[in-house]
Amino acid sequence: MSAKEKDIRQELFVKQFYLGGTVSDEERTISDIERFLERSLKLSGQLNAVLGETARLIHKISAFTEIAIGLKDDDGMFRYHEMLGFRKEAIDARKRIAYNERDMADGVSYRAIKSGRYSQFHLSEFEPFKPGEEDTYNRPELLGRPRTNHDDMVEGDYLDIYIYGAQREILGWLELSGTRHGKFPTRRDLLNLELIASCLALLITYSRKLKGRQPFSFSRPPGYR
Repeated sequence: MSAKEKDIRQELFVKQFYLGGTVSDEERTISDIERFLERSLKLSGQLNAVLGETARLIHKISAFTEIAIGLKDDDGMFRYHEMLGFRKEAIDARKRIAYNERDMADGVSYRAIKSGRYSQFHLSEFEPFKPGEEDTYNRPELLGRPRTNHDDMVEGDYLDIYIYGAQREILGWLELSGTRHGKFPTRRDLLNLELIASCLALLITYSRKLKGRQPFSFSRPPGYR
């Protein structure tokens, strides 16, 4: 075999090793997040569009069916800006809510269990809502129903994942509830969602600094699939 033939075989091996074979769920998720970042960088002057992309990504790569994203506004209040998978009445109820800094740190009204680096899990048993907020749920009539199994996801359960800025200030949060299989999200789901929250922190910061300037130009290198 000539040196040239050996080089060709080695090149084919590298291509097959990295580009061939079956794509795993983990690889597919990483690819989805990478494409989300690519699209979001092109939309960085349009924060609401970025939030829409984020909600759709979460729906695609996790088991969650009810996705809300809140941000801290210029007046210092925290409000819901993007909602996916909710009935109209629940969306309208959430649009009327504005949280202050004290609300965001209220561990009594919104009692929770730390579940990750940036996340906490609210159990239905704790009644993690204030009086009058029952309408923010899709099925308020099911609130308070007992769970059959420890890992059942029931009405009233939800996961908060905080979006932190460079100074550890809260820029916003992901609020996720309802799962397709009716069970708690997996630990892998949680880690992926915390990664998305970290990506979103950078995108929010970049988008707010951009404000009218030319968006970042992002293009794939030749041969990138």
